Amino acid sequence: MAGARAARSHERRRFRRPAGSATTLVTREPPDAVSALQAVLEAVLEARLTRRLTTVIDATNTEARARAQLIATAQRHDVPTVTLLVVTPLSACIERR
Repeated sequence: MAGARAARSHERRRFRRPAGSATTLVTREPPDAVSALQAVLEAVLEARLTRRLTTVIDATNTEARARAQLIATAQRHDVPTVTLLVVTPLSACIERR
């Protein structure tokens, strides 16, 4: 029991974000963080595109589903999209963590 509690505590520490980051505005628990943050991003994007404001999303969006959702939102508003793909060697990713 104590081992499981320590493991959960370690997981929470590992996912801790700086105060004021977008993730902490939504949730402090890692399982909910990605989906909750995606929902906030979608809401902000929807509001900006409704007003025809130029919007830049600076995020990794590693999941195809998340990228497709953002593109579909832009298409619904009939605005052009530009994607920037940065190819980084695995060794650099590991080094930079």
